[in-house]
Amino acid sequence: NYFLHSRRSLVGDDLFFYDFESILSRFDGLANCELGVFFYGADRPVDVFAQLLKINHRFESGSRHNSALSAEAQFILSQLNLCYPVQFPSGMRNDAYRQLQRRIEREVSGPPRTISRQSAIDFLARYSEANRRVCGRFGRSSEEVFPDDFSTYPLDVDYSQLPLHVKDQLLHYQNLS
Repeated sequence: NYFLHSRRSLVGDDLFFYDFESILSRFDGLANCELGVFFYGADRPVDVFAQLLKINHRFESGSRHNSALSAEAQFILSQLNLCYPVQFPSGMRNDAYRQLQRRIEREVSGPPRTISRQSAIDFLARYSEANRRVCGRFGRSSEEVFPDDFSTYPLDVDYSQLPLHVKDQLLHYQNLS
């Protein structure tokens, strides 16, 4: 699979922020508001802002700075997340831990983590019905927003040696916190 942890994965991708219906429901019924959705990858943020501000201009695309974390960084962060709260029960962020997270993002480089083709297919399938409802509600094509071409995903991914590979780095960051 990807990383081994609960449900056989060390870093789980099945997180609350993929439940678009639940997220959008928090905004339903707000007075004097209109809800619209824009999809990362299908919609360019600068074009969305231009549209909302009624600016009739097409902006040139710059470099994308929101790159994926390396497999090593994701594994280290997933292990540290088990021990250190990202957010306190009061709702306040754990700023000290957040600084450590940013440091790991900067220092632990490498290729981004990838998942197998079947894992990608399974992940999309888990949300396909909800995705269709969200797209239908906002007049979008689910094929446009959630493409189903999985040919770029490798057939198999093996991260079984990753814990051993990053053992010293993990210990280093554990000692810093």
